[in-house]
Amino acid sequence: MVKCLSVFVFRLLRFVLSRFYGFHLKGAENLPPHGPYIAIITDHSPISILCNVVFCATRLLPALLERKVLFFANEELWGFRYFRFVFTRFVLGFPLLPHSGGLYALRLLDALAHLKAGGIVLINPEGDMSRDGHPAPVRGGAAWLGLHSAAPLVPVIVSASTYDLWPQWRKVPSLHGRIVQQVGTPFRLIDSPMKRVSRADVAAANLRIREEIDHLAYGPEGRAGWADPPVGFDATEAHGGRPVRLWPARGTTRPGRSHGRARGGIPLLLWRCPVCGTNDALVHARGWFRVPALRCRVCGTLWTVARRPGSDFRLRVVDGPREMVGLDMALSSWYDEMKRDFTPVADPALDADLPAEEAAFLVARGVRLLAHRSSPLFDGWARSEPPRAESPERLLPGDWAGLGKGELLLTNRRLVWKGSQRNLDFWWPSVRAVSLRLYSRLGVNYGATPYRFVLSRDSGLKWLTYAGTLAVQVAAQQGRPLTVSPF
Repeated sequence: MVKCLSVFVFRLLRFVLSRFYGFHLKGAENLPPHGPYIAIITDHSPISILCNVVFCATRLLPALLERKVLFFANEELWGFRYFRFVFTRFVLGFPLLPHSGGLYALRLLDALAHLKAGGIVLINPEGDMSRDGHPAPVRGGAAWLGLHSAAPLVPVIVSASTYDLWPQWRKVPSLHGRIVQQVGTPFRLIDSPMKRVSRADVAAANLRIREEIDHLAYGPEGRAGWADPPVGFDATEAHGGRPVRLWPARGTTRPGRSHGRARGGIPLLLWRCPVCGTNDALVHARGWFRVPALRCRVCGTLWTVARRPGSDFRLRVVDGPREMVGLDMALSSWYDEMKRDFTPVADPALDADLPAEEAAFLVARGVRLLAHRSSPLFDGWARSEPPRAESPERLLPGDWAGLGKGELLLTNRRLVWKGSQRNLDFWWPSVRAVSLRLYSRLGVNYGATPYRFVLSRDSGLKWLTYAGTLAVQVAAQQGRPLTVSPF
């Protein structure tokens, strides 16, 4: 029954992608008939994930059902009964626990043994979905496997055009566009397996992997061709061929000062006005009979928003500072300017109940706190500091439960969650990782124990930027590493 349902779902997905987007696979002849090899994939948008599912269902299904394909997937999928049943009974899937969850290195050893036995490993070298259309940094998992096994790497990359079809900041996808998934020529990182792999070896291998991915995702012109340079602006040689620093161009507000709550659409990405530096000030106006526009409620700057199929979105200033009117840039370029030289600035209005040496930066209400069901928090935990020594081996993938809703406060010393029945303090010196799922779930690994904050009324990317910046500063003072999702 489960197999029949799965086949039906796969065929339905393939029909929808082919019917609406002309989805097709190029270079299928490059796919080896059997293992060992490492298939590398990436995710530009939710549609990219669907394309990768169709690829596995059409090209790797027999090997999947024979458990010859080992793949890594978001551990949240294990929270759905259907996926948990399929992953445990029919295919060989390993959950990616939240960043630095403690078991990823062990899973890589399992993957290496799988390759040595002639199997196939499916892995996303970036580990994160793209937020602005540009790729996330390549992490070390695929390179480590390729160097230790000398197995060929086979890039199976969906074109970057899937980003403008369905960026994460849109609730629904566009229904017109074209998708191509391409199987690249297999390549090896090394001729014979390495027993010891250094960080320099992994870094060099990541450069090779990055080159192969970008060539297939963005075409011969690369990322520069996908996000065309600015137009309508005097970008002189003195500015290095790029626009001058855009914010704070006017002294209306201080960078870091919050203004209202986050809105939907592009403000989920541009959580700060690139012109005046005010948080949560942008409003994305959309509708059937109007030109999409973006407006700042503080400085009054107005942009028109244009989607260009196959390329990045374009934002053009039509009203605002005189020297900026007419400036037309890719959305990813506006995002780069927004976060350039970012420094958290405290908000004195939030410091009323804090000690003198502590400063507050952000506050959000209606935040739901999630912990694994095995956590002592569900069994009479009375301390203000949450458990931090729970072994990841005890955590069942996707087995999250809610502790209620409350207020979340971010300071220079901790994250404070104030629920209806308890307050919990997450101190930065004990934070080992900060991550973000989509735009709403902020993940914190407190010691060995993961937690999630569901920010339904605020920008998760803003919180990731602030929390990641402060946590990295504390970790640097302690001389220890810290894993943070890219932002």
